[in-house]
Amino acid sequence: MRHGEWVVPGVVVAGVVVTPLLRPGVLRLWTGPATAGVLVPLLLVLLAVATASLLRRDHVWADPAVLTWRDGDRETPVRRRLLVSWALRFGAVAYAVAALATTVGWADPVWFGAVFTVAAAHALAVARLPRAWSADLAAPLLLVAAVFVDGLRWPLVGALAALTLGALLQRPAVAGRFELVRGWRARLLRSVSTVFGDLVALLPPARPVRLRQAGAARFVLAGALGRWESVPFAVLVVVAAPVLAGAFAATAAVLWVGVAAYLAALPFAGALAEVHRRPGLRRWVPASTVSLKACTAVVSAVPAAVCVGAVVLAGLPFEPLLVPLAAWSVVRTVTRPDIDYAAQGAVALFGGTIPVGIIAQVFRGPDLLLLGVLVLAVF
Repeated sequence: MRHGEWVVPGVVVAGVVVTPLLRPGVLRLWTGPATAGVLVPLLLVLLAVATASLLRRDHVWADPAVLTWRDGDRETPVRRRLLVSWALRFGAVAYAVAALATTVGWADPVWFGAVFTVAAAHALAVARLPRAWSADLAAPLLLVAAVFVDGLRWPLVGALAALTLGALLQRPAVAGRFELVRGWRARLLRSVSTVFGDLVALLPPARPVRLRQAGAARFVLAGALGRWESVPFAVLVVVAAPVLAGAFAATAAVLWVGVAAYLAALPFAGALAEVHRRPGLRRWVPASTVSLKACTAVVSAVPAAVCVGAVVLAGLPFEPLLVPLAAWSVVRTVTRPDIDYAAQGAVALFGGTIPVGIIAQVFRGPDLLLLGVLVLAVF
């Protein structure tokens, strides 16, 4: 799009974003009878997600051609991208909480400001350091724990402040060429996959595991075990479901539970996604397509069942049918055919053209989940 063509969409988006702040109560259609008490767990979950997202260190990258042919400071661009990523994530958290607070009211502004400040400072301080599971998961785990234990809220501020001070006293990491090029490749994959709607390519790669991969069951199980780093993401999704259900009480709780079960199970189906997308690799797997799909559905049902059972402890309804629904939606997602961009199925709507055909292909899998959730919500 040309620069002038961004004006109208920009004005529309700005109007939508500013409306909740200027018109209190505009979100009441979605929040229903929710009160200011929902802001505390919502803020904690959003801070945990923002912190975990920043500590993936997607800002650490550099074009290998630039590294080879241009001499200069490598760290300044990385630090600049870190600051931009940090500001965008925590700015979005502040906006989301402020927009909802205009409808349900504020609970404890002093504590809100304190926990937001120390959490944002901690994320920025730790993102400067080398990767370490203990340091990267400390703040998200503390924030998640405070969602369920009221007495941890002010001690949480002190603990995050202490962790932040300890991180500031350590020397920042200096990324080498290997890490910068690896980050550049990951960034290129993310950008290309997003532009072309190939979201399955964004599933995390598997790490090597010591398991003899003979047959469909062991192959799928090895793929799931090799993606154990997705467990923290699954935990955040499970915790977010009851929080979002409480914040947007006007929506059916089964919707949030179904989406959480689907997202929690999706990363562990990467083995089937890899062989489905690569015919050359598929020929090396001594199993039929039906058995691979069945084993993937069984493996995906495990995190989905954990999610459906865990949200019951938070007061949400128990819907056992969501387990097979989420598992089969995951299988349908990772076995999606390559997108046919010629089958756009363009439809004129609201003065523009919407490629319905491409949208239907992109959302193959979530469409089954949404249909099943609507049926469960009605009946």
